Amino acid sequence: MPSNTFNSCMEFFHHCIAQLKNQPIQTFLTLLHIHL
Repeated sequence: MPSNTFNSCMEFFHHCIAQLKNQPIQTFLTLLHIHL
């Protein structure tokens, strides 16, 4: 996996963590929708 793709994934992951702290239910539903 290219390092830039890995960095993008990590940035997205950290963004999700921040969102979970702010609005956990909405973020969970969004992630659920993305993976379905």
